Amino acid sequence: MKTPAEVRTTVARRFRASCRRWLAGHLGLPDDSAWPFAVPLGVPSEREVLADPQKTLDWRDAWSAEAESGRLKVAFAVRDWTACGRQTVPERAVFESPEAVARAAGELHTWRRALERASRLVDGEDGLREALVRAWSVLAEWEDEDFAILLSAFRWLADNPESGLYVRQLPVEGMDTKWLTKPRMTVLRDLLAARWRASGRPVPEAQAFEAFAGLRSRPSSVRMRLLDPADRALMHGLSDLSAPPEEIAILPLHPRIVFISENEQSGLAFGDVPGAVLFFGLGKGVTQLDAVPWIHEGTVIYWGDADTWGLQILASLRRRFPKTRAVMMDEATLVRFHAYAVEEPRQAPEAVCEGLLPAEAALWDALKSDKYGMRLRLEQERIPWAHAWAELMKAVAEASRKS
Repeated sequence: MKTPAEVRTTVARRFRASCRRWLAGHLGLPDDSAWPFAVPLGVPSEREVLADPQKTLDWRDAWSAEAESGRLKVAFAVRDWTACGRQTVPERAVFESPEAVARAAGELHTWRRALERASRLVDGEDGLREALVRAWSVLAEWEDEDFAILLSAFRWLADNPESGLYVRQLPVEGMDTKWLTKPRMTVLRDLLAARWRASGRPVPEAQAFEAFAGLRSRPSSVRMRLLDPADRALMHGLSDLSAPPEEIAILPLHPRIVFISENEQSGLAFGDVPGAVLFFGLGKGVTQLDAVPWIHEGTVIYWGDADTWGLQILASLRRRFPKTRAVMMDEATLVRFHAYAVEEPRQAPEAVCEGLLPAEAALWDALKSDKYGMRLRLEQERIPWAHAWAELMKAVAEASRKS
């Protein structure tokens, strides 16, 4: 015998599992839900009634009260029992619509709010319907203030797809850079794509939200240190610069050696090297250096982590700057400092990393095959500095001999 509370728990689970599908049906999209549906109440047998008559009476009275109050629709049935005679008992709780389920589940406000918000967003645009089903949490759970901002932002961005404004400049009340979090960007992106697709406008393929929505992105910067005292004098004593790569490109520099390193502390530890500059902290952003043509004039010396991602960055860099040399990114270095190696949380997915020299490819194979341990990585900051600096200077000397 199921109690009203137990049935409410059951339909609450049903609501959470099916609300998106029911919203789709409400919006005119395919929905295979069958209405009405019923939850059996577990009518007891006569033997069970005789075993505990009071329990059965309480159960029947509880369902009668639900039926009289209108909170739940209850279907009753007649049982002709030998000892108990003819009895009318509650047989099924019947639900004729999503709203009836939502009411029983205590989610009526949530359901009605979702429908009202969906109506405001669709506003006659059928192309948005599927996107709205995916945005259930926005429709059902967001605070009114956040939804109002989303609605205004969506309408403005949809009508101004190439504004070229920064987020800070958008004429949307309540919207700022702190409000526009990644989850909210995802929702806006999905809605905008649906709107533009339905209207016949090409949907941008840009990964970054700003580029996708026609907004201006914050200029990217690269960090560079001038390791040659003569270059620092030319820059009026400046030694550590952060600027967009396009601005770095116009500096009157012609380095023989271009170091590229990852770790910030390692980059700050570099000493003076005549004819050299250092870029550091770029990670996968080494592609930004394409905008600095004078890098091609010198020899690029790359020092990154001895792990799969570091080797992937090296390969990418070498495709852009063929004269790139790597230091301390080989199997011998990993073996020598094996005690300092740690586990790489997630390896680069490629089965083979093209663009590596034989010694680097051997390290790649060793890391991928767990030759020296499970998913090993040797971070550059774990290599003793005296050894690292000596290896870097060896690479400089070798580059000078070959130039």
